[in-house]
Amino acid sequence: MASFSPDTAAAAAPLSFDWSQDGGREVVDAARCTALLAGATARLNAPLSAATRVVLCNKSVTSGAVPELAAALGCMTSVTDADLSDMIASRPEAEALEVLRGCCEALASRELRTLDLSDNALGQKGIDACKGVLHEQDSLASVKFCNNGISAESAASIADILLYVTCRYYCYYY
Repeated sequence: MASFSPDTAAAAAPLSFDWSQDGGREVVDAARCTALLAGATARLNAPLSAATRVVLCNKSVTSGAVPELAAALGCMTSVTDADLSDMIASRPEAEALEVLRGCCEALASRELRTLDLSDNALGQKGIDACKGVLHEQDSLASVKFCNNGISAESAASIADILLYVTCRYYCYYY
């Protein structure tokens, strides 16, 4: 029988890169992004590549923050859980799509198990902006789109993207 100790519990706990802990809702421009990244990295107490969970929710990210944020996400090679919920609140549509596209492209090559895109008012254009991270996920077990005002057409588009991931393997075997 395996023994349980605080050491084994700590080893199993996810290493979270979480900038939602730094203050409340706010607009994140390039300068604020630098500060939030520094705070979350310090709390991580490990290299960015060791982070297994990233939480970027409850901030309103501007396009000016995307290059630095995408670079940081690109360094997180161990991420399996991503919470990108409520991260484009009050941003103009073009800017919101740029932010979503930049973050999703940075995470597209990661083997995510969970992805939360809730509270982003995605619509079809938002789904298209997130397509890369949805399309490339073979290990995705949970994806959330809560409170996004998804139309029937957008829901069908999500289903097509996610079913393609599953069905492409069947196509190779027939």
